Amino acid sequence: MDDLPDPRRARLRVKVGAVIVLLLVALGCAVLVAALRDHGTAANVTRTALSETTGAPGAALQAPARSPAVLVDAAAHHVRVDAVATATQTVLPGRGSFEVYLGFVDGVPVSVPALVFGEGPAQRLGIGTRIALDGTVVRAEAGDDRAFLFFPDEPPVVVESPPWYLDWACRGT
Repeated sequence: MDDLPDPRRARLRVKVGAVIVLLLVALGCAVLVAALRDHGTAANVTRTALSETTGAPGAALQAPARSPAVLVDAAAHHVRVDAVATATQTVLPGRGSFEVYLGFVDGVPVSVPALVFGEGPAQRLGIGTRIALDGTVVRAEAGDDRAFLFFPDEPPVVVESPPWYLDWACRGT
């Protein structure tokens, strides 16, 4: 009977183990949230992690995803494109440039960071607002955070409001 552990001691070990697991999960979530804030998407976080662990340059790993054929061709031939993009920052009326992630270009799904130059929106755009753009694109410099520069012919048109949680979090900005 002396070899059996004290039931209180066993319960304490289980509780300590559960607390350690919860702390590790919370730490992992905090690291993921911080990485997503800095790099935008889970795919970019993965690319960054790969480039830092393998020593390969990040731009080389991102090249295929950041250079879809539809955008490369449009930039090379100075062709107008129709795009649906998601605002990655709060955009105030009249702002001359703002950052987006292009989601569709001429109906082709893409996921490419871009900087929009031109006439700003008529109303405030919150983070996560989906907008329609019509204009031309130019490739950004190698190593830039954005893959393309977008020059719309008209102000952006709101296609979809941001999700409620992003809209709520960005109130007052």
